[in-house]
Amino acid sequence: KTTIWHYPSHREICLQMDYNATCPHPDLMGRISGSSLALLDEWEYHPSVFNVNDLYCGSYKNVWLPPGQYNLEIIVVLCN
Repeated sequence: KTTIWHYPSHREICLQMDYNATCPHPDLMGRISGSSLALLDEWEYHPSVFNVNDLYCGSYKNVWLPPGQYNLEIIVVLCN
């Protein structure tokens, strides 16, 4: 199970990975597509604290995405 958050003010999408994930340290690629397109890059790994699940945050460069419905695609490129 993975939980996903969007932080528009920080231009980030964050994934909270399951604590017992099969691939604990993935290399990720992603994009947001809809009325605009944004690539997610510069993924940052935030290790678990107090047995909370690991967090991965990908940022996008678009300063502003118009409101609307978007699709989120995230691909595991490599499993470390």
